[in-house]
Amino acid sequence: FKKGQLGEAIEWFQKTLELDPGHVGGHYNLAKAYLRIGESEKGAKEFETFEVLSGYQDEIEAFLSGVVESYPPSKEIQIRLGKLYLKALKYPKVIEALKLAITLGSAENDTLFYTLALAYYQLGKNELAIQALQKTLEINPSHLEARFNLVLVYRLQGKGKEAAEEEGIYNRLKKKKSK
Repeated sequence: FKKGQLGEAIEWFQKTLELDPGHVGGHYNLAKAYLRIGESEKGAKEFETFEVLSGYQDEIEAFLSGVVESYPPSKEIQIRLGKLYLKALKYPKVIEALKLAITLGSAENDTLFYTLALAYYQLGKNELAIQALQKTLEINPSHLEARFNLVLVYRLQGKGKEAAEEEGIYNRLKKKKSK
């Protein structure tokens, strides 16, 4: 479908998915069409469904890389790309994608900062990991995984006092959530 026919294309892809909600190609094409018309949230949602249904890491990475090169920048796509790169153990690419997402307006996304922290940690950049984990907790103080990892990184850095403080908070939150 040409750019002027994207509305018609979207209708066809939606009809395809009404008939077969598990049609991987339908979700893939609908994601691309939404992105071409600037509907990045809808595109990201369709892509997420495509990702779950397909499970093909190489195709997913190719799709996202193509989206990054072909369409206007989208914070949602950059976050998805960062998570994908994390799964693929491509830590410098995680950081690149998520830093762009931050500049596109995702400065209040705890998942973004948590993923960024994991990448920094894997690259041995513990101070940056601490900063990203702290930002995660600033946004979402009850993010248990971030708090747990902050305890670990503090211990690795020899920051026993900070580790003990965070561990106390972690234990209280964990106990509270289990009730």
